[in-house]
Amino acid sequence: MLITGGRVTDKEPFWSIVLLLFFLIDIQIGAAMQRFLVEPQDVNIIKDHTVILPCVVEGAIGVVQWTKDEFGLGNDRKLPYFPRYSLVGNESAGEYNLQVMNVELGDDAIYQCQIGATPSMPAVLSNNAKLNVLVAPNNPEIAEGSKIQVTADVPFNLTCRADGGKPAATLAWHDHSGAPARRERDSLKKMNAVQWINITPTREYAGKAFTCLMHHPALTAPRSVQVQMDVLYAPALRMTVVPYSVREYDNVVVHCQATANPNGIEYRWYRNELLIEEEKGRKMKIYNIGRGYHNDKIRCEARNVVGMSTASHVIEMIYGPKFRNPPASVAVDLGHDATLHCEADGNPRPAIIWHRNGSDSEILSSAPTLTIHKASQHTAGRYICVASVPNFADINAEVVVYIKGSPAITSEGIQKFPEGSNARVECRIEGMPVPKQVVWWHGGRPVDLSDDRFTTLSDEHANIYISRLIVSNMRSEDFGAYNCSADNGYGRAEKIIIVEKTLSLPIVIGSIIGGLILIVLVAIAIVLCNRRRHPDDEAESTYGSVEKNRGRSNMVALSDYKPGSLRSNGAGCGARDTWPIDGRDSLYRMSGASGDYAEPAAYIQKPDNRMNNNGFLHIDDYIHDYGSSQNYVRQPSYRLSNNSLPTQPGYVFSAPPAVDYRNYGNYAAVPRGGGYLPPENYVDETLNPNRLSTRV
Repeated sequence: MLITGGRVTDKEPFWSIVLLLFFLIDIQIGAAMQRFLVEPQDVNIIKDHTVILPCVVEGAIGVVQWTKDEFGLGNDRKLPYFPRYSLVGNESAGEYNLQVMNVELGDDAIYQCQIGATPSMPAVLSNNAKLNVLVAPNNPEIAEGSKIQVTADVPFNLTCRADGGKPAATLAWHDHSGAPARRERDSLKKMNAVQWINITPTREYAGKAFTCLMHHPALTAPRSVQVQMDVLYAPALRMTVVPYSVREYDNVVVHCQATANPNGIEYRWYRNELLIEEEKGRKMKIYNIGRGYHNDKIRCEARNVVGMSTASHVIEMIYGPKFRNPPASVAVDLGHDATLHCEADGNPRPAIIWHRNGSDSEILSSAPTLTIHKASQHTAGRYICVASVPNFADINAEVVVYIKGSPAITSEGIQKFPEGSNARVECRIEGMPVPKQVVWWHGGRPVDLSDDRFTTLSDEHANIYISRLIVSNMRSEDFGAYNCSADNGYGRAEKIIIVEKTLSLPIVIGSIIGGLILIVLVAIAIVLCNRRRHPDDEAESTYGSVEKNRGRSNMVALSDYKPGSLRSNGAGCGARDTWPIDGRDSLYRMSGASGDYAEPAAYIQKPDNRMNNNGFLHIDDYIHDYGSSQNYVRQPSYRLSNNSLPTQPGYVFSAPPAVDYRNYGNYAAVPRGGGYLPPENYVDETLNPNRLSTRV
């Protein structure tokens, strides 16, 4: 429609339509001529690098320019307001590429290439292109450090972070084997990246490293950082036993091998959960191990500052047979069954066989139990149980099958004890069953056991029962006949036991020792005296001269007898020299060490009612030194009645009328001068105080 002067003519609609068609055609033609051959795309560029965003147009009529975050950069290809920016490429070819040199973080934006509008053509816009500036992050770091100390089985966190990256770095943990560790959580805050992992360390981690690996598009290779772990852990144990195969009586060593961090380890040992106080080292020694250790559990406990660990071992032993309980004899009534038991311990389990004593080749049973049916006197007796284990010596035990009956007393009928001793009167009773009661009688009545001097003791073994009556401090009335009576329910037995008195052992021993000492002393005296006697030839020559004088006269001069000329009637010390009197050897001279006697002395036998002087009477011819102060005068002669003695001039012996038995060493003094005592104050200075003894 065309409006003219306020009126609408009929031709207006036509021209309006024509103009509109031409306008639309112009637009389509312009659009077809002004277009993009190459449009920019999103691109990542590392900071400080150069990037070119492509833009190639065709048929551009309007002005071509770039925008950054919808802000025009200008249509001058050198872009003077942005020194690092420029349009590069062949302009005639429609290349309007945007080059950004030394990209900075501020260059990170959305870029668009535009063809400006013309009166006949509208503006043409390219795709939005995101320039993503990549900023390499700092090296990764582990917050806990490069070496950490942790405790086994106690969870803890490891933190790895990488700051300053754009985009934020990607972090990953790897364990000591290089395998990825489970990621706990990430934190990406703008340009910073942090990753945590939670770890429960074990002792296998000790000395090992965990690695944090960082990836980033700005990096050509990943970067990493490690943390080394010092893991504290309780002792880890391993037990060994030497020798491996344990036999009875071996010396066994149980080792408790422990590894721990730290290494200060304290050990404790247990046997069947009972503490062994004396064992505190890393090994336990068992010397001469016994079978009691078989199947015992030995436990080692080791602890350090971190904790405690235990290890145990059950000891398996090989050992020979041993009876669990000694096989017991049995007593049965005649005609009843008798059952014998024999159980043996051993590893491997012992084999058991039974046979009759004396019939080893006949095996009665191979079971631990042997039953004898209808026991009789023929089947009663001794049986042998044999237990055997391979590679060990057999063992055997003897048991007896008794037939019950009356007892019998078999003790000695006469038993001797010293007076004052503690007597043990024994009554031995044999029989099965053993007596239930034993009664002692003495003096026609039961022994009063309420008296502290009397007690009884008993001893029982198999079919033997011994009753002992203890009598303290035996008195004379305690000796005599004792009656022992016993009753075992099957009968009664009694026996008279005579208790006699005997010398006490100390007296017997003392007598023997005294006799031995006396014999030794006599032997010593004989030896010593034999060394001091005169030669035999001198004794014989002097003896011959004496014999010649016998025939001449009964009166022989004393001068014919020299000292030592008397015939020896013996040997050794104290031997008697015979002095012949009337042709008889009735007077003896006791020889001294030298045998020299200047003046003889005479001894006569004293009456029987006097004190004992060993059969000698001392005839004193010199002054006695027994405490008397009297001085005696020598008389002219001695006489001895009825017996003529050899004389020398001035000396005649005659028997004194009386003998004075003064206390001169049990000898009687014979007065001088024919039986008269010498006058007082008389001194005989010519006498030799040697003595001559005569035995009548």
